[in-house]
Amino acid sequence: MFDIERIVSFRFGDAQPLHEERLRQGLTYLGGGRHRRTYLSPNKRYVLKFPRNTDGVIVNTMEARAWKRCFNQPDGNGQCYAPCRLIKGTVLMMRTVVELFGRTDGCDSARGSGELDGTDAHDDDAPELPDWCDQIDSTQVGYLANGRLVAYDYGSSC
Repeated sequence: MFDIERIVSFRFGDAQPLHEERLRQGLTYLGGGRHRRTYLSPNKRYVLKFPRNTDGVIVNTMEARAWKRCFNQPDGNGQCYAPCRLIKGTVLMMRTVVELFGRTDGCDSARGSGELDGTDAHDDDAPELPDWCDQIDSTQVGYLANGRLVAYDYGSSC
């Protein structure tokens, strides 16, 4: 496994050295957005979302709270969330989806890494998704290994 204590310690200004350390620890870089960088754990069971700034910490906290509030049950709008937990109040560790349908550059990067499968939710060969998926920013949903459809990037949807 990897040394979680070593890779979750960070300061916002040290992005490149920390990125290199995460790669040395066996994490696979999946992509990044305005607020976070995401990595796949060496065992491929988890995605770790590292905040790039204070807004990233806020989004990670919102996702952890939404998961805890619903805990494997759909919320009032029918949305289902990927299981996750907050580490040291900043880094989000989330179950990996095995097939993803998001439409962001980060989603394209994750598919392009060769580590995760899936299609853009609006491609002709994409499966029909439930209506609640349209409530998730850029349709960032996917299937867990157990076949359950969940949102994997839902901080702005909470």
